[in-house]
Amino acid sequence: MVLGANDSEAKWRELDEKVNQYPGHRDFKAIGSGGDDFKQAIVRAVENIVGPVHQDRVMERPSSQGKFISITLRDIKVQSPDQVLAVYAAMRKDKRLRYYL
Repeated sequence: MVLGANDSEAKWRELDEKVNQYPGHRDFKAIGSGGDDFKQAIVRAVENIVGPVHQDRVMERPSSQGKFISITLRDIKVQSPDQVLAVYAAMRKDKRLRYYL
């Protein structure tokens, strides 16, 4: 679900309560432009919420034409749904972000 509509956070929380348990582990993905600088900005945004992220948990993949980069932070420990939403909010602060999952 994409957050943004007036009721989408409530729907997300309802679904999240049914399918996730906390504390737990989750992957976060950000797609944007900016190469390594974008990668570092996304990692810092996530670390500001959850604490240090080991580099072996950070994966990157350029788009086929090299215009965008996909950054995946794998198996990140989160304590609550609020912390998940805080990670997404922190990632959205970067104007180069196009999509997030």
